[in-house]
Amino acid sequence: MNVLSAIRFVVLGAIFAMAQLISVPVSASSWNETIREVKKKAAEYGDRGRALGGLPLGSAYGTFRMDEHQCVILGYMLDKKHVITQLDVPTKPELVTGDDYILEATSLHNWAFKADYLKAKPTEFKIKLWNRECVGRFGIPADARIEEAHKDAF
Repeated sequence: MNVLSAIRFVVLGAIFAMAQLISVPVSASSWNETIREVKKKAAEYGDRGRALGGLPLGSAYGTFRMDEHQCVILGYMLDKKHVITQLDVPTKPELVTGDDYILEATSLHNWAFKADYLKAKPTEFKIKLWNRECVGRFGIPADARIEEAHKDAF
């Protein structure tokens, strides 16, 4: 487990452990704190990558790992942690080159962007998104589907 994975594990683990202990949903402020930490780590990785001679990735990586991050975040938000662990990993197991750091910084930035977007969405929206975009993809099994309160009309 590298530094990025350890940070994600500790920060998110602490948030969700606390939420389970007090039996309330994770608050937006907890997500805000996590997002802030991830953005901070993304900036640090970007700085380190540039210091090591890493080059900007360009627009081709603008959505790098966005779909996987969405499913990881929804998995945490919807208490499906047990089916997303294979996705909640860094891009590379070990960061060595400047380009490695730049790529991971981009991935973290995208994670923070997606978490910021999803944190304020209603639960029913998250469930529909989880069922349509995550279940059956990325190793998430079909039985991870969540019953929807309001079915689509078509």
